[in-house]
Amino acid sequence: MQKLKSQAGNTAVIVLVILLVLAIVAGAYYFFYLNDPTEESSSTDTATTSDSSSDSSTTSEVPVDPSNPVDEMIVNDSEDSDEVAEEINSLEVIYDGSSFSPRTLEISAGETVTFTNNSNRNMWVASDPHPIHTAFSAFDSKGNLDSYSFTFDSAGEYEYHNHSGSSHTGTIIVN
Repeated sequence: MQKLKSQAGNTAVIVLVILLVLAIVAGAYYFFYLNDPTEESSSTDTATTSDSSSDSSTTSEVPVDPSNPVDEMIVNDSEDSDEVAEEINSLEVIYDGSSFSPRTLEISAGETVTFTNNSNRNMWVASDPHPIHTAFSAFDSKGNLDSYSFTFDSAGEYEYHNHSGSSHTGTIIVN
């Protein structure tokens, strides 16, 4: 009789341990994979381009398709490319809540990239791998920010992600 009570107690403990493990696995799955909903937008986004000359300045809006992110964008309307290069001292990557644009950005060593959050989602820019950010630990905003700037001093290929939405990734190539 005593042996039957002992086996029933062991079975209850085993069932509780299994349920606890399943709850932990389900919570981890939710945190890392399902806690990253993408938002649908019915509005049309636009990118603004400017053409500045000594006589006049014009601005135009170009429609942007949020379902087709730009991998790389180069705009140079100036006849004097040296003048344009001197004016650009910072480059920008836009986060729209579901991806970074451009997804891959090629820059020169010493240039600063600004990551701007244009969404109502959290943006925490950090180097891979998720969640430990050890590939280039200095490249980590260390929290959710609306804007984060980082100067890349060394040549290399730096893969990054949004820590708050780890499937949203990008690459900075420094020459």
